[in-house]
Amino acid sequence: MPVYSLYGQTLKPTGEMLQDIDVLVFDIQDIGARFYTYIYT
Repeated sequence: MPVYSLYGQTLKPTGEMLQDIDVLVFDIQDIGARFYTYIYT
């Protein structure tokens, strides 16, 4: 199972990363407050 990081120079998925995708898991940091959807924008 390939795992790609979006830290560093690659800040968004490339077409090659998404080419044969069946499942995408996105883990965002939770601070315990629902009104903070994303920590960083």
